[in-house]
Amino acid sequence: MQIGLIGLGKMGYNIALNLRNHGHEVVAQDLNAAAVAAINGEKGIVGVSTISEMTNLLRGRKAVWL
Repeated sequence: MQIGLIGLGKMGYNIALNLRNHGHEVVAQDLNAAAVAAINGEKGIVGVSTISEMTNLLRGRKAVWL
């Protein structure tokens, strides 16, 4: 399942890793470029800087975690 995640602070970053570890594809959004760059280094997670980028990468019905 694909899941969009908004916010990559301390909690959001770990949620993204947990979702990925449980077999989900994660598209994570944050305004902080350093957080996006850090999450892009993780296999199975795509980091983006805008919500529109995130929704464009999610296929079909969108599930987004705020």
